[in-house]
Amino acid sequence: MRRKEKRNNITRREFLTFLGLAGLGGTIMLLRSCLGKEKAEEINKKIEEDKEKGILTALKEINKKLKKIEDRNEPYQYNLQDLLEVLKNKELNYPIKAYFIDDSYLALDTLWEEKNDYVEEKFKDEDLILKFRKLKEKILKNFAEHYKGYIENSDDFKKYLSLVISESLIVLDLEKIFDNDRYKFDEMQKIFIRNLLREENLLKLLNKTLFCLILVEICYADKDTEINKEILNYLLARRGLRFLVSIPAIFDKVLSFGPFQISEFVIGENKDKFYPINYINRFVIEFSEEERKEFNLPIYKLPERLDDFDLRDHFRAEIYLLIYYFLELVKNVDIEILKNAYKEDEGWFFIQLCYYWAGCHHLPYLTQKLFKEFLEDNNNIKNKKSFADFIQDKNENLNIYLNRFREILKGAE
Repeated sequence: MRRKEKRNNITRREFLTFLGLAGLGGTIMLLRSCLGKEKAEEINKKIEEDKEKGILTALKEINKKLKKIEDRNEPYQYNLQDLLEVLKNKELNYPIKAYFIDDSYLALDTLWEEKNDYVEEKFKDEDLILKFRKLKEKILKNFAEHYKGYIENSDDFKKYLSLVISESLIVLDLEKIFDNDRYKFDEMQKIFIRNLLREENLLKLLNKTLFCLILVEICYADKDTEINKEILNYLLARRGLRFLVSIPAIFDKVLSFGPFQISEFVIGENKDKFYPINYINRFVIEFSEEERKEFNLPIYKLPERLDDFDLRDHFRAEIYLLIYYFLELVKNVDIEILKNAYKEDEGWFFIQLCYYWAGCHHLPYLTQKLFKEFLEDNNNIKNKKSFADFIQDKNENLNIYLNRFREILKGAE
């Protein structure tokens, strides 16, 4: 089959080089993590025979599994009474209060109206309220017309996240990012990034970070992680993934919704502003229509606007946002300090990276500044100090958020 010679300004030769480095975590490891050893080795043989066709086959298998999950339109059985019994003495606030409305459509409608009530009470901004009402109509129409993506429990959900992580890394040309004007990494920095992204433990912690961020953002009812996980179990089994991606950030005047409550601060189309997700999205490989049809692949480029996101886009966008913060860390902190922290204790370093990711998700600029200070004090590295402890007296908002994240991360182990 004749291929197009260029994709997104990347020549065929460069594309084949990219395929050999797919995800920089090692293609076979990524495939094992989401497809299983047997299927991964089968595809790896195809990659050895024909890199381009092998990777396209891998992406086809991943997309097939993801679509099967996303297209499930029948809810799973779930004993809601047990959960309600656990929650009966707890004071529940929105968004959780609305999760137990019998009708999913009505539950989402209630959440978006609660957001508008908040905007009306705090800001008296009629134009903004109208904007959110129009968006609500769009989101509810999308929810009503598409498959819901029911998942039986959080363990199966983590498998879904693993598939999305693998897909997202495989189609991201990190080598192009390395040499972009924003970074221009030297060889030592490139080696450090490649080595870390070959670490299976780091990819597992990326999965866990995504999972824990969701619990903090839309399922936090108690310090007990099991209770928060059970709320997520209920949502997955009875409401579905499409419900998760439609939940608005109520107590906020900006456009922000979905499982990670991604906002218009990190993605948008204003050419005068810098958006991290849009930046990383520039380096996502585009396949030709011919290839997508042959291998049954989606369009991997994310939309430029948050309100144009489809279901899977929310998860891929958060992965790219965390990758962006990781690259910023390598850019802003002396590479010798990072190497020293990693060599001192890999497990400790990875946990601190999880705290860094969570902090950046919530308050990016402050977290980047404080994490740099944290690592530049060698005593914190030698004595295995916790970044979550380091920031306790620095900023109350960040402290509360990271303490919640830490509780959930420990409970999720």
